[in-house]
Amino acid sequence: MTEHGEDLALAVVRDARSYVVARKRDPRDWLVAFDDDGAFPAKDWAENMVRIFNARLLGRRTDLLPPGASPGNYHPHPGVREP
Repeated sequence: MTEHGEDLALAVVRDARSYVVARKRDPRDWLVAFDDDGAFPAKDWAENMVRIFNARLLGRRTDLLPPGASPGNYHPHPGVREP
């Protein structure tokens, strides 16, 4: 990863109530927090966001969603539903 890429790289940070996606070099500079309430796979979504973003920084191709899925109907674990 280039120096510029390292400045932009993301990481997952765990806090008491959520999984936070933040800048790797400065975890206080966060982008999104996924509440870990047990009804939504917060860790999976945070890790997937980081994996895709960091892979693209390296110039690797990544698929955002599985074939046939759209953002409105995709859930990483289809059997889990929010209350």
